[in-house]
Amino acid sequence: MREKNQLVLLLDSLKNSIVDREDGTAPPRIPAVITTFVAHALSSLLKPDHFMYPHVNKFCLQRPTIDLEDIPMFYSMFNSSSEHHRKERVWMLRLLASSLKTAEEYRMFKRRHVIDLLVAFFNSQLSEPLSKKIVIEVKGCWRMVAGTTDYKDSVLTLHLFPPPH
Repeated sequence: MREKNQLVLLLDSLKNSIVDREDGTAPPRIPAVITTFVAHALSSLLKPDHFMYPHVNKFCLQRPTIDLEDIPMFYSMFNSSSEHHRKERVWMLRLLASSLKTAEEYRMFKRRHVIDLLVAFFNSQLSEPLSKKIVIEVKGCWRMVAGTTDYKDSVLTLHLFPPPH
């Protein structure tokens, strides 16, 4: 298998990210966005002709670990200007939609301003129907995890789902 080195590199990056704690407690839970990213990335690395292969390969070669408190490749894929920018953005949006599961991911998405960026994108002329559909899925996950008590969430809902006239 030609892609063995890339697969091992990605899995080693994940393994190296999990460190023992000095106080002897178990390592923290790996966020769903990280495990989902690794699953999608492994799938891309198995197909060298996949449009994400060069991006995932570059990501693996740039760092020995995966930051467990960040959303891997979010800004580079969401703001891509390559010839496959729409496919790359949809790949990232699908990753986001399938990985927002817990309050931990909610805080990570909020800290990285993911929802703010998605709302701005949704309302822009760059947003095509498929991307809008996935943004709405992400928003649904956001509301399920965060609840509707967050004032900012209510304001964002008005942007995505304006009241009928």
